[in-house]
Amino acid sequence: MFDELWGYTSERARRLYDELVPVPTRLISCRLTVTYAGFEGESELRHELYRRGLAQPEIAPSLYAGEARAAMRGRVGAGCLTS
Repeated sequence: MFDELWGYTSERARRLYDELVPVPTRLISCRLTVTYAGFEGESELRHELYRRGLAQPEIAPSLYAGEARAAMRGRVGAGCLTS
């Protein structure tokens, strides 16, 4: 589980996220990432994952899934990341 992804701003934090992947030999294995919407420029990793999630098909209101991934998009306020 990765919490507060907005704080992952260094190359070291990015490597940690990239290296800790779900175990392919397990039937059920996942990587859960939880964070608030944040602001533009705060964390490139968070922004990249957000864009990747929005590129997936929407399977329910604010729920996107594809390539064995699911992303939920919550509400964002003025000044927060919106796209």
